[in-house]
Amino acid sequence: IFDFVKSVGKKLGIGDDEPPAAEALKKDLDSYKIGTEKVEVQVEGDKAVLKGVVSDQSIFEKAVIAVGNTLGISKVEASELK
Repeated sequence: IFDFVKSVGKKLGIGDDEPPAAEALKKDLDSYKIGTEKVEVQVEGDKAVLKGVVSDQSIFEKAVIAVGNTLGISKVEASELK
C-alpha cells in the first residue's frame, strides 16, 4: 500500500470531500496513455485498488503515482497489479 495526502491532488468529479468514482479514476489513468488498458480500478473509501497487468515496472510506478495524486485518495493498493 502506498500512502498519499488525501487533500492534495488532481480533482475529479464534483464533490469536495468525496473520493472520485472508480470510473473517473480509470478514465483519468487511461488518459495518460502509459499502457494501463488492462488495469482495473476500484475505490474503497479513500483507498484506490489497482488490479490487472502492466508491461513493466515503470508503468506500474506511473499508474500508482497517477492514481495517488488524485484529490480524495489517500492510499493506493497495488498488490494485485502485475
